[in-house]
Amino acid sequence: MLKKYVNLFGIYIDDIPLSRAVGLARTSFVSRESRVFFTPNLEMLEGARKSEEIRNLLNSASILLPDGVGVLLASRLLDTPIANKVAGIDFGEELIALSEREGKSIFLLGGRAGVAKKAAKNLLEKHPNLKICGVHNGYFDGEEEKEIINKIKMANPDVLIVCMGFPRQERFVNTHKNQLSDIKIIACLGGALDIWSGKKKRAPVFLQKMHLEWAWRTALEPKRALRLAKSLPALTVALGDKLQKIVNNKSIKT
Repeated sequence: MLKKYVNLFGIYIDDIPLSRAVGLARTSFVSRESRVFFTPNLEMLEGARKSEEIRNLLNSASILLPDGVGVLLASRLLDTPIANKVAGIDFGEELIALSEREGKSIFLLGGRAGVAKKAAKNLLEKHPNLKICGVHNGYFDGEEEKEIINKIKMANPDVLIVCMGFPRQERFVNTHKNQLSDIKIIACLGGALDIWSGKKKRAPVFLQKMHLEWAWRTALEPKRALRLAKSLPALTVALGDKLQKIVNNKSIKT
């Protein structure tokens, strides 16, 4: 089955369901093909819209999973609708479960001091057969970065989960993926470690189903409202494109 791509502001998002994304991860475990997963949201779309560097950075991934209702809304306004929303945290949880079943090892990188360690503890309580071969926080400088790369390579994980926020986590992965080429799957999952550690709480399921997880997170972290506001131009531009098409169609008909 061929993958379907949707071009949004120059980034090529994979329109595949969660099950297909997990299937691609499973394929990496049994083949020589390593894969890098990024999960662009509306903030990343806006970054791609304004910056060629961000577009190239995001397109450096093997798979781009649409994370958030804002991405779906932008795709519909641009008449390139994405059918499948795949939240990074959902993909991460499925990847954890898959790794446990397949006996694959995981390295957790990100969060403040102690967050990755606490996340590992909680994950092991839920997945007792999971192999976590290493953890490290996401706050380090250039000199420490070399040590961390060596630490990851020594741990020799099958999966590396990176949670350091956009665009730092994507730049880290893109810079070092050749050094970490033996790792089968590298996934940038934003705030997943904060949730798995219990530091932050995910929205109730009913809000997730209503595509209101963004509202929950903003209510808990009011500072996120500024980030959300800075992302809105992507939707404004998409809406303007939609309105222009409507006007053009009416002109043709008349």
